[in-house]
Amino acid sequence: MLKDTTGIKTFTIGYVYEAIKNKKIISIDLNDAFNESEMHLEARKFNFITAEMERLQFTNDTTAVLRVQFGDWCTYGDFIWVLNYALVYDFKRYALVDNVFYFFPSPRFIPHIETIDLPSDDFIIPQQKHDPGGKTLQSALRTNGLTFVTNLNTYFTANNKTG
Repeated sequence: MLKDTTGIKTFTIGYVYEAIKNKKIISIDLNDAFNESEMHLEARKFNFITAEMERLQFTNDTTAVLRVQFGDWCTYGDFIWVLNYALVYDFKRYALVDNVFYFFPSPRFIPHIETIDLPSDDFIIPQQKHDPGGKTLQSALRTNGLTFVTNLNTYFTANNKTG
């Protein structure tokens, strides 16, 4: 990683070339002139770009970089189209260097979860008070639940007679 004299990381052309040095580079050249009968080839190139963006981002493959070459036959619309898909697939790092767009996939996000050791003797579970009228939540659930199951069984038996 390149740093200036103050130790701050710099985003320069040298940094981009250093970042792609040991990575698999997936290249596609958009600088082709297609005639009317070959327009499907141009569409396939754009489909390939989106497929590779999906693959790199969804698999978090940080060992590869997508390289898209622009040239004289490319339009501003082609550039914006590629940039829009970089935003759709949530690329955080990309660079335009000498008519070449480099897309660096995002590493997999691993949340940091801290555990806290709590002493168990500090927690006292209160005892349930006796309800002489039988109106506790547990007794109400038992009574109403049993009534519901009994009524459901009676209904099912009465309405599904065989023979």
